[in-house]
Amino acid sequence: PDEYVKAKGAQSYLDLINGALPLIDYKLEHLKSIYDLNDSSEKRKFVSASLRVIGESPNEFEREELLKRLSHDSNITYESLKRDLDKNPSKQSESDSPAQRQSALDVEENREKSSAIVSAERFVLSALINGKKYANLEEIMDFEFSSQIRKDIAEYVIEKLSRESAFSIPMLAEHFGEEYYDEINAIINQCDLISCTSDAQYAKYYKDCLKNIEISGIEADLKYLNDSCAAETDSVKQIQLIVIIDKKIKRLRVLKTEDKI
Repeated sequence: PDEYVKAKGAQSYLDLINGALPLIDYKLEHLKSIYDLNDSSEKRKFVSASLRVIGESPNEFEREELLKRLSHDSNITYESLKRDLDKNPSKQSESDSPAQRQSALDVEENREKSSAIVSAERFVLSALINGKKYANLEEIMDFEFSSQIRKDIAEYVIEKLSRESAFSIPMLAEHFGEEYYDEINAIINQCDLISCTSDAQYAKYYKDCLKNIEISGIEADLKYLNDSCAAETDSVKQIQLIVIIDKKIKRLRVLKTEDKI
């Protein structure tokens, strides 16, 4: 950034900052640049990869807007894309190259391999499902969970608690079916696995879980962003990536500083 400011001026750098895309938008724009949408085979790969990216968003309204954009870019109806996303949002396309599939798997593995993060995500959901006073629905409305199953469960629970005063655990099993039983049980029982002796201790552990999950997500994003920045040949896009990276590093520092206070 310092070299860019010297060469182009401060105002030009500020314009880059203001024009920097959110990470999910950058991913989708990047996909448009590497696939030929005039080729039917390439377009299928583009749609498949884009749906995986859109599925990463924890926000229903954002997913809807991104699907509309994808519909425009691909000339495929919104309804068809929505069905594909709902049916299997995390499945890798067999038409993708081994390198593309491995890259996606690496990202998921980096998030999922830490048992501490898995436990933290389960504890947050468990506290919410069990109606704990320290569990704030607003805090996880836009939260990003590391597995698709927990993401699905969180979205369902948030929707129910936002619209209804009553929520029962059996509703989860009835809604999702046998495929989700093991994870649902693990989530429900997670609070019992934590060695806390008071509500205050549970509340503090809950806050720590939220923070650790956010740290894990930022670190995963930074890996993707650093790799993308290193591979980017367009200097303007590279600076925009650096701006995004800088913001995430600053947020990461804040979170890790809180650990030391």
